[in-house]
Amino acid sequence: MSNTIKITLGGKKIEVPKLNVGQLREVARIFAGTKEEISFDVVQLALKRVEGAGNLDDIEAGFDEVAKAAADILVNAGLK
Repeated sequence: MSNTIKITLGGKKIEVPKLNVGQLREVARIFAGTKEEISFDVVQLALKRVEGAGNLDDIEAGFDEVAKAAADILVNAGLK
């Protein structure tokens, strides 16, 4: 697995690092929450380590982009 991947949000490519152990623990907490928020929470968690990425809520992206980004982030973290 690569240490970084590129996701696309709002038509902009963003390079995000592989989730670290602390973030993986947070993913476990996210999975225990509401199903509707999982994709958004996973992407926001990954963006925390991207300098200048800002807040996911401020990015104009479609749900399909957010869902694909979350799936790609989780696969890169070793979750299938």
